[in-house]
Amino acid sequence: MLIVDNIYQFKSISFNENIIFDTDSSFYFVKGVDNPHLSKRKVLEKTNDNFHPFEISTVGSYKVTFSFWYYDKTEGTQPKERHVLYKSDTDELLQDLGKRIDEK
Repeated sequence: MLIVDNIYQFKSISFNENIIFDTDSSFYFVKGVDNPHLSKRKVLEKTNDNFHPFEISTVGSYKVTFSFWYYDKTEGTQPKERHVLYKSDTDELLQDLGKRIDEK
């Protein structure tokens, strides 16, 4: 069971899977009907005061991406875009997908 004081953003990603943001940077993955599951609270780092809802998309069976635009104090084009990947089967959060792809 999940009880939160606030719902910042809610996204149904399938008939029995949901993403529930309780703040502007933390969420829970909730799976219902088949094999109910509640993830640990996950926190997106370095959101830099993102004030728009996250773009949330599924990528395959167990992967969810969060993308958002933000401003920072570094040089270059502003705003910048970040992508975060959540793997629901392992409860793993990859904080900066773009950076990890660029490292390869």
